Amino acid sequence: MSIKLAYRASVLMLVGTLGLATMGVASADGIARGKWIHGENGSYSSGQRVFSRANGVSGGSRYSAYSNESGAGSWSRQKTLTDGQGNAYHRNTKAFRGPNGTSGYRVNEKVRNVDGSAVQHKQRQIDGANGGSFNANSTLQRTADGEVSGTRTVTAQGASGKTYQSEIQMVDGKWTGSATCTDASGTTVECR
Repeated sequence: MSIKLAYRASVLMLVGTLGLATMGVASADGIARGKWIHGENGSYSSGQRVFSRANGVSGGSRYSAYSNESGAGSWSRQKTLTDGQGNAYHRNTKAFRGPNGTSGYRVNEKVRNVDGSAVQHKQRQIDGANGGSFNANSTLQRTADGEVSGTRTVTAQGASGKTYQSEIQMVDGKWTGSATCTDASGTTVECR
């Protein structure tokens, strides 16, 4: 058997055990494509879409997702929009799930306006299988004349019941804030 025939045979065996499907759809304002793969070790899918409309709005998005027999998996999506006048929006989302029950997600959003102003928001959440958790939120804003302000909050709890909370703010380019911690009984303690 030649090398080329052996390669084709191995590809056919791989596809036969996985199961592969693809799709492409064209519409009046854009194109969408997708792919699905299923096999013994789990399943994977991905897709993307781009569009442009007569009113000047255009954009695109793409996603991917994976899962396996143990219950673990991950998912992500990105989306971008523009209005044809210099304003834009972007969102990036990722999430996961572990086989032991751990899960979490992360979101990052950005808005940019033609006048120079902008907003960025980030959020992250993790929930542990043993009861612990973590959450963080932050927002940064820039005005059209360049003034920047923002806030960031963090909340965490350990499996034992200990907690941590903080909040900081940016004013005139400087970050200021405070933090509070408690032990497993709920008594306020010094943060370390």
